[in-house]
Amino acid sequence: MVFYAQVKSFEKRLKFPGRFYLHDSGNEVFGSNPIPTAKKEFSGVLNKLDGDYLWVIGILWGDRSQRIVEVFFYGGIENNGWPGNPEVGYMQFCSGQLIARSRSLTCGEGLMVLGKEEEFRRSRGCLKDYLNDAPRFASTLVQRIF
Repeated sequence: MVFYAQVKSFEKRLKFPGRFYLHDSGNEVFGSNPIPTAKKEFSGVLNKLDGDYLWVIGILWGDRSQRIVEVFFYGGIENNGWPGNPEVGYMQFCSGQLIARSRSLTCGEGLMVLGKEEEFRRSRGCLKDYLNDAPRFASTLVQRIF
Protein backbone atom coordinates (compact mmCIF):
# COMPACT_ATOMS: atom_id res chain seq x y z
CA MET A 1 0.00 0.00 0.00
CA VAL A 2 1.02 3.60 -0.58
CA PHE A 3 -0.40 7.04 -0.07
CA TYR A 4 -2.75 8.17 -2.78
CA ALA A 5 -1.96 11.85 -2.25
CA GLN A 6 -0.22 14.59 -0.29
CA VAL A 7 -2.51 17.63 0.03
CA LYS A 8 -1.55 21.07 1.33
CA SER A 9 -4.34 22.56 3.37
CA PHE A 10 -4.17 26.32 3.90
CA GLU A 11 -7.73 27.49 3.41
CA LYS A 12 -8.45 30.52 5.55
CA ARG A 13 -11.44 28.81 7.13
CA LEU A 14 -9.16 26.24 8.77
CA LYS A 15 -8.04 26.77 12.34
CA PHE A 16 -4.55 25.44 11.71
CA PRO A 17 -2.24 25.31 8.68
CA GLY A 18 -0.74 22.06 7.54
CA ARG A 19 -1.21 19.20 5.13
CA PHE A 20 -2.59 15.72 5.02
CA TYR A 21 -1.82 12.41 3.41
CA LEU A 22 -4.59 10.23 2.01
CA HIS A 23 -3.68 6.55 2.20
CA ASP A 24 -4.73 4.00 -0.41
CA SER A 25 -5.99 1.76 2.36
CA GLY A 26 -9.75 2.09 2.23
CA ASN A 27 -9.70 5.46 0.49
CA GLU A 28 -12.79 4.40 -1.47
CA VAL A 29 -14.80 5.63 1.54
CA PHE A 30 -13.90 9.12 0.30
CA GLY A 31 -15.67 8.48 -3.03
CA SER A 32 -14.64 8.32 -6.67
CA ASN A 33 -13.02 11.78 -6.46
CA PRO A 34 -11.50 11.44 -2.97
CA ILE A 35 -9.52 14.69 -2.61
CA PRO A 36 -12.47 17.11 -2.12
CA THR A 37 -14.16 14.71 0.31
CA ALA A 38 -10.92 14.17 2.23
CA LYS A 39 -10.39 17.95 2.45
CA LYS A 40 -13.88 18.39 3.86
CA GLU A 41 -13.36 15.60 6.40
CA PHE A 42 -9.98 17.00 7.45
CA SER A 43 -11.41 20.54 7.78
CA GLY A 44 -14.28 19.29 9.90
CA VAL A 45 -11.93 17.50 12.27
CA LEU A 46 -9.60 20.51 12.59
CA ASN A 47 -12.52 22.72 13.55
CA LYS A 48 -13.10 20.40 16.53
CA LEU A 49 -9.58 20.84 17.89
CA ASP A 50 -9.02 23.18 20.80
CA GLY A 51 -5.55 24.44 21.48
CA ASP A 52 -2.83 26.68 20.23
CA TYR A 53 -1.02 24.61 17.60
CA LEU A 54 1.43 25.95 15.05
CA TRP A 55 0.66 23.33 12.37
CA VAL A 56 -0.97 19.95 11.87
CA ILE A 57 -0.39 16.87 9.74
CA GLY A 58 -3.18 14.44 8.97
CA ILE A 59 -3.12 10.81 7.93
CA LEU A 60 -6.45 9.85 6.35
CA TRP A 61 -7.61 6.36 5.48
CA GLY A 62 -10.66 4.15 5.42
CA ASP A 63 -11.70 1.21 7.55
CA ARG A 64 -14.71 -0.64 6.16
CA SER A 65 -17.19 2.21 5.61
CA GLN A 66 -15.59 4.58 8.13
CA ARG A 67 -13.42 7.61 7.36
CA ILE A 68 -10.43 7.71 9.70
CA VAL A 69 -8.53 10.94 10.32
CA GLU A 70 -5.40 10.83 12.42
CA VAL A 71 -4.22 14.29 13.41
CA PHE A 72 -0.72 15.07 14.62
CA PHE A 73 -0.57 18.59 16.03
CA TYR A 74 2.62 20.50 16.73
CA GLY A 75 3.61 23.33 19.04
CA GLY A 76 5.79 24.24 21.97
CA ILE A 77 8.70 25.74 20.04
CA GLU A 78 7.57 29.35 20.23
CA ASN A 79 10.02 30.20 23.02
CA ASN A 80 12.83 27.85 21.94
CA GLY A 81 13.36 29.22 18.46
CA TRP A 82 13.08 27.54 15.11
CA PRO A 83 13.53 24.73 14.33
CA GLY A 84 13.43 23.60 17.95
CA ASN A 85 12.07 20.26 19.01
CA PRO A 86 8.28 20.51 18.83
CA GLU A 87 5.82 18.87 21.14
CA VAL A 88 3.61 16.49 19.17
CA GLY A 89 0.07 15.56 20.12
CA TYR A 90 -2.21 12.98 18.54
CA MET A 91 -5.92 12.44 18.11
CA GLN A 92 -7.86 9.98 16.01
CA PHE A 93 -11.34 10.55 14.57
CA CYS A 94 -13.69 8.02 13.02
CA SER A 95 -16.34 9.51 10.72
CA GLY A 96 -15.87 12.87 12.42
CA GLN A 97 -16.09 11.59 16.01
CA LEU A 98 -13.14 11.64 18.40
CA ILE A 99 -12.00 8.16 19.40
CA ALA A 100 -11.13 8.34 23.09
CA ARG A 101 -8.91 5.26 22.96
CA SER A 102 -7.66 4.67 19.46
CA ARG A 103 -6.54 1.15 18.66
CA SER A 104 -3.24 2.26 17.20
CA LEU A 105 -0.95 5.17 16.45
CA THR A 106 -1.00 5.31 12.64
CA CYS A 107 0.82 2.70 10.53
CA GLY A 108 4.43 2.16 9.49
CA GLU A 109 3.96 4.11 6.28
CA GLY A 110 2.43 6.96 8.29
CA LEU A 111 5.51 6.98 10.50
CA MET A 112 7.71 7.14 7.39
CA VAL A 113 5.82 10.20 6.18
CA LEU A 114 5.97 11.89 9.59
CA GLY A 115 9.72 11.27 9.81
CA LYS A 116 10.29 12.73 6.36
CA GLU A 117 8.11 15.72 7.30
CA GLU A 118 10.20 16.42 10.40
CA GLU A 119 13.47 16.04 8.51
CA PHE A 120 12.16 18.45 5.85
CA ARG A 121 10.90 20.93 8.49
CA ARG A 122 14.31 21.13 10.10
CA SER A 123 15.87 22.04 6.76
CA ARG A 124 13.69 25.16 6.45
CA GLY A 125 14.47 28.56 7.95
CA CYS A 126 11.04 29.24 9.45
CA LEU A 127 7.52 27.88 9.81
CA LYS A 128 6.26 29.84 6.80
CA ASP A 129 8.95 28.35 4.53
CA TYR A 130 8.15 24.87 5.80
CA LEU A 131 4.42 25.24 5.24
CA ASN A 132 4.71 26.85 1.81
CA ASP A 133 6.76 23.94 0.50
CA ALA A 134 6.52 20.21 1.15
CA PRO A 135 8.80 17.21 1.21
CA ARG A 136 9.01 15.14 -1.95
CA PHE A 137 8.48 11.41 -1.88
CA ALA A 138 9.18 8.55 -4.23
CA SER A 139 6.04 7.54 -6.12
CA THR A 140 6.30 4.19 -4.36
CA LEU A 141 5.21 5.97 -1.15
CA VAL A 142 3.16 9.01 -2.30
CA GLN A 143 1.54 8.85 -5.73
CA ARG A 144 0.26 12.43 -6.19
CA ILE A 145 0.89 15.90 -4.79
CA PHE A 146 -1.90 18.49 -4.62
